[in-house]
Amino acid sequence: MDADLSRRARVETAVTGRQGPKHDHLVQFYESETFLIDSICGFVSSALGAGHGAIVVATGSHKGSIRRQLRGLGHDIEAAVKRGQYLEMDAATVLAQFMVDREPDRQRFFDVVGGLIKQVAARYPTVQIFGEMVALLWADGDEQAAIRLEQMWNELAKMHAFTLYCAYPINGFSRHCQSGAFLDVCAEHSRVVPAESELRETDFDQHFRKVAELQQKTIALVTEIEDHKKTQAALKRRERQRVEADARTDEFLAMLGHELRNPLSPILSALEVLREAGGDVQVAETAHTAIGHQTRHLARIVDDLLDVSRVNSGKIHLRNELIELAPVLERAVAEMRPLIDAKRHRFSVFLPAEKIMVTGDSTRLQQIFSNLLNNAAKFMDPDGEISLRAQVAGNNVNICVQDSGIGIEAKQHKRIFKMFAQGDRSLDRSLGGLGVGLWMTRSLVELHGGTIQVCSSGVDKGSRFTVSLPLTGIEAPAPVAESSDANRDLHACRVLVIDDNRDGADLLALLLRMQGHVVKTANDGITGLEIAATFDPDVVLLDIGLPGLNGYAVARQLRQRDSARRQCLIAMTGYGTDEDRERTREAGFDHHIVKPVEPDELNELVAGAARTMRA
Repeated sequence: MDADLSRRARVETAVTGRQGPKHDHLVQFYESETFLIDSICGFVSSALGAGHGAIVVATGSHKGSIRRQLRGLGHDIEAAVKRGQYLEMDAATVLAQFMVDREPDRQRFFDVVGGLIKQVAARYPTVQIFGEMVALLWADGDEQAAIRLEQMWNELAKMHAFTLYCAYPINGFSRHCQSGAFLDVCAEHSRVVPAESELRETDFDQHFRKVAELQQKTIALVTEIEDHKKTQAALKRRERQRVEADARTDEFLAMLGHELRNPLSPILSALEVLREAGGDVQVAETAHTAIGHQTRHLARIVDDLLDVSRVNSGKIHLRNELIELAPVLERAVAEMRPLIDAKRHRFSVFLPAEKIMVTGDSTRLQQIFSNLLNNAAKFMDPDGEISLRAQVAGNNVNICVQDSGIGIEAKQHKRIFKMFAQGDRSLDRSLGGLGVGLWMTRSLVELHGGTIQVCSSGVDKGSRFTVSLPLTGIEAPAPVAESSDANRDLHACRVLVIDDNRDGADLLALLLRMQGHVVKTANDGITGLEIAATFDPDVVLLDIGLPGLNGYAVARQLRQRDSARRQCLIAMTGYGTDEDRERTREAGFDHHIVKPVEPDELNELVAGAARTMRA
């Protein structure tokens, strides 16, 4: 009994014990129905005892409990009702009078609820109200409608003087996503009273200790949640990086397989040519030249891979010495001159009159500029322009390789220096490469204490790569410039071989001619279609990764033209998965050969096609 009286006293202190403003709008959160009834009765009892008017808008079950407990507190409720001091209304009934489409109507609310306040205030100017309508809306899931109703109560207080007491069950805010709505409810009230578990302490010191403990737990929980979010984000990031790394590895292995098969195919063809050549010296020389060229290409691929391994493991060592820059650049130009001339690029070199001295490894420096010149020549249509320029800038020397080629998108400027990064991942693999050249170039430049930057205005607007190296000294004058142009021949070669690998196309043509076939070659899809229109081949050996127009597109156009008879289309590619074979079938190919091409298999296919044509 003493405990109940003590709790009731604390409830009344929490609800009515602080002198509020002319309009006091308080909210009580509760955990048990018993506590709620105690709170309401304490609030109403204080009003009746002070001669104020009281309005209770509650649910049916709560109205009966309130009335019984008020009687127990000594109040004659029937008499209070008769004299207009106590007004009791059903919350659901009153709510229905101003709700429209599940939203409280402002004017109807003012008319209905304002009318009740006027009715009591006519005799009792100070009015205290308990309202349970917002709790009904909240329980039905209409949270925003409940908050809007709280706001209307505040608007109504500008017209009438009253103290409003609202109550919500605290378990109605049990979800984390309701935190914002909980704060919105609290914001609409001038006072917030916590649930009863926080009102049991009579010792303020103990109460403050519990508040401090709750603050610490809250901060710890917030920190834990933030740490959890960071951990989840890190795990997602690592998983994304793992997936991307796996994809890059798969793509790299596919590219490596393609790049290795390309030179192997003409090597095998050349060996077969040598076997069939007999004493034909010229044929043997052609085969030997092709083998040498393709073997060097293979060696370069292996060297690139070994360099990657050395750099990654920190085992690459520079043989640094004081060297003149000009001879290094001249050797790089000489190395790349055949490719530049073959594509008829206009090429210029501009060097200062002075001898530019740097400290570094001459072999690795040559590799840097050979890579840049190789990219400039390779990633550009014929008849382009390339310049190599060096100039002193303070304590550095800047070496710039500029071209009028395919350019680089802005978003690729940083990515282009990453390992295995390539700007074009289409079927056009005619330009080749493993995507390690620029990564290796940057690594070597940085080992020399320098930097490398790329500048490009976008696709088809050329590129400029600038290497900046520490300057060691300047000595006597050196030669200034050189330039040259060169032309290349287009091999226009009843079998049509279309392959962007010139050695591969020429050797296949030679091998087939030795078998008695009439052969023509083309090194790109558009030229191949032009030759096919006049040559009318029986068999077309067609590479898939062609520049400009890929092998699939060429095959489809050939099939569209092929109305009088059906040509035999044989796909030659470095890709040999089931998906790749299905794709060639859909494009109209009759056969699918994976490089390197076996001469016996090729001869059998061409001979079979010839037998079919004669049948």
